[in-house]
Amino acid sequence: MPRFSDVALLLSLIVCILSHASCAQDPPANDVCANATLISSLPFTMEGTVTGATPDEWTIEGTCNFKQVSPGNGTWYKVEDMDGGVTLRALFSGMDAMLLVGTECGQTFSCADSQVGRDSNDPNDGLFYDFTTVRGQNHYMYVAPTKDFPGPKFTVSVTERTTSPTIAPVSTAPTRSAADRKMTTVQSLLLTVGFGIFATIRNLV
Repeated sequence: MPRFSDVALLLSLIVCILSHASCAQDPPANDVCANATLISSLPFTMEGTVTGATPDEWTIEGTCNFKQVSPGNGTWYKVEDMDGGVTLRALFSGMDAMLLVGTECGQTFSCADSQVGRDSNDPNDGLFYDFTTVRGQNHYMYVAPTKDFPGPKFTVSVTERTTSPTIAPVSTAPTRSAADRKMTTVQSLLLTVGFGIFATIRNLV
């Protein structure tokens, strides 16, 4: 006797054939590097998925401590039109990602110079990268399933990191009022005159 699951699968295949519809999931719009989602204004937040993603080949120098290798079935994001020297944080919730540096797709990427960590406040133990933009270079984010974080859905957010303003130290030395400073000046003048008179008398004696 056939199982219910087998019957359901057979019925779904019959529906696909009769409706002339494709049973395959369409790939995401940013399935390949050339169609990477552009990130040019901040803050940026977007939900994504790797469902239907197709293998995409690329070359990098090193492994960037990432478990997914080329070719991989992931999606792409690209940070561009940013001034150099801007410190950003890219946070990936629900799936891991790799941060790459390059000038354009089709060329060899390198691992981005960044600080990597896990956000303990994120329910999915989100992976984050803190990095600084470099004029003339583009940062690419490759989001793909791994054994630990298979997805398929995730959220990516990019924000600018701000530093605390530098506060000048407050002097603890006591301050004197104008009257105190005036009195000190008068005392100095009297002492000077007194020493002068004393020296004159001494010379006369």
